[in-house]
Amino acid sequence: MKHISFRSKVMVITFILVIISFSISAIRTTQELKPRITQILQNDTLSTETQLAEIMKTIKIGQGIGYTVTGIFVCLCLFLYCTVLFKHFKQLIDSCRCMKTGDFSKSLDPILLKHNDEIGTIAQALEMMRAHLNQLVAATGHQARRLLDLSSKLNEAAIATQTATVAIASSMEAMVAGSQEQTQLTSETAQMTEHMHTDVAEVADSIQSITASSNRTLRHAKEGNQILQTVIEQMATIDQKVQSTSSQIQLLSDKSSRIQDIITLITSIASQTNLLALNAAIEAARAGEAGKGFSVVADEIRNLATQSADATARISQIITEINEEINEATAAMDENTIAVKKGLTFASEAGTSFEAILSDIKEVSTEFEAVKAVNEQVTEGTSHVLYAIQNINDISQASSTNTQAVVLATKNQNQLINDVSQGADELTRRVEKLMIEIDHFIIEKVR
Repeated sequence: MKHISFRSKVMVITFILVIISFSISAIRTTQELKPRITQILQNDTLSTETQLAEIMKTIKIGQGIGYTVTGIFVCLCLFLYCTVLFKHFKQLIDSCRCMKTGDFSKSLDPILLKHNDEIGTIAQALEMMRAHLNQLVAATGHQARRLLDLSSKLNEAAIATQTATVAIASSMEAMVAGSQEQTQLTSETAQMTEHMHTDVAEVADSIQSITASSNRTLRHAKEGNQILQTVIEQMATIDQKVQSTSSQIQLLSDKSSRIQDIITLITSIASQTNLLALNAAIEAARAGEAGKGFSVVADEIRNLATQSADATARISQIITEINEEINEATAAMDENTIAVKKGLTFASEAGTSFEAILSDIKEVSTEFEAVKAVNEQVTEGTSHVLYAIQNINDISQASSTNTQAVVLATKNQNQLINDVSQGADELTRRVEKLMIEIDHFIIEKVR
């Protein structure tokens, strides 16, 4: 059965009371006038007019009393109706005031929501708006907390990547210094080999000169061999560092991919936040004047979501540029690895040549009769050594140039990562500001 509104009940009761009042007044007047009318009919005509006048007066008095009683009943009913009506309006006003202060945790009286009149309709609409705003604030707070966590993780990843990039740059600078030192050592070795070649040429002039020159050449050859071994060790160290740098660059590429995934998630969250803000603005517009404040908040949330999406797009573009730089750095590192391996091969060949030189010089010291043959062998050997050292010097210079290019690219990458970190910090500050605004609201737990 359809629920009858309170106003209809009051009107029906008032109408019944008015009818009852008029009926009671009419019955009472009739009962009072009946004996008098009978008496008038029995009396003579002269007194009839006077008695009829008294009867009319009595009737008017009865009607006045009936009207008065009816008015009292009507006023009483109106008073009761207004009292209940004002009570309902007070509940609605209290609910609006709570929502105005940001408290969405208090629901309206269930009895009031069951009314099927205009008050019930307003109460149901207001309760629906409160529930929707409560869910919106709760969902926005949850998404903001998730966005804050993701922003913190992005910032941490950017810091870790920046630290790794600085370490790579330091290693590459050390490689540059080592390559320059290697070039200097190969130049010195070439000069020593030239001196050895001159000393071997002087062996033919005199046995004494051969002995002295052989001793000096032996000493120089040992020093050159030590230097060459040092060069080989440094080349091996450079090779290890190049391999380590390549691994770190690959790790940086993987981290950049994970950052790209996080940025995609942030973009999705910003889009959902923008959609929620739009829905909130629509609901606030439906609420009319009472929803203007919430419309402003929804616009601010939507603007923040748009800014977050823009910042995320910029970060994504930066990450893409970083990945391109990483790919270029990887290609350069592969070239450096090939060059270092070639350097190791030439250094090993030079070491073998130095060992042959040492063996030849020892034979010169013990076999003076074969000085000429040994001198020719040494001369030929030193020519090969000079050629090999010159190749090593050229390779070292090329490696130094490539390594410097890698260092420059690493510094540029470090600047890009710094921009990412600053963007993550700005996003964190904006989300924290949003969390502060959301904390001003009081909501009930959303089941």
